[in-house]
Amino acid sequence: ALLKIVSDDPGFPVVSVPISTTLPRPLLRVVPEVVDIGRVGQDQTGEADALLQNLGTADLEVTGFLFKSDSENFKLTVEAQVYLPDPQQNAVVFTTPLVVLPDRSLVLKMSYLATDPQPAAAQIVIFSNDPRTPEGTVVEILANREGACVKVQPETVDFGGKVPASQYL
Repeated sequence: ALLKIVSDDPGFPVVSVPISTTLPRPLLRVVPEVVDIGRVGQDQTGEADALLQNLGTADLEVTGFLFKSDSENFKLTVEAQVYLPDPQQNAVVFTTPLVVLPDRSLVLKMSYLATDPQPAAAQIVIFSNDPRTPEGTVVEILANREGACVKVQPETVDFGGKVPASQYL
């Protein structure tokens, strides 16, 4: 829109001022987008957090999510509620959306219980009222991706003060 101001100023009898408005809207950002729990030893649990941030100017409403993985050993904790991956890949839908105010965040706690040395991965698709992401915002979760976690005991080995054979040649 353009606002025209008419005045008796001889130098500027008409001044045009452009006017625009911006509707308030939520803006979802998850940090980090890829959560690496790292190496997790056999029968140990590794944990990592991600922040679900609202960088917008309106309330962010998290309406649900899809939590999927080939491993049953991942857990997601949101506001003291624990969720496990759904083998049928059914979405969790909140009866009352989780509301994140502008410039605020919500902690997503992820954990993985290692029952074997294989790398593991999970994915969370977060559904919200962020107009940029109608299909959801994806968060990847990784564990043991660098291979098996091996614990060696003793951690250090002292072979004593041996002289290398090359000194006798």
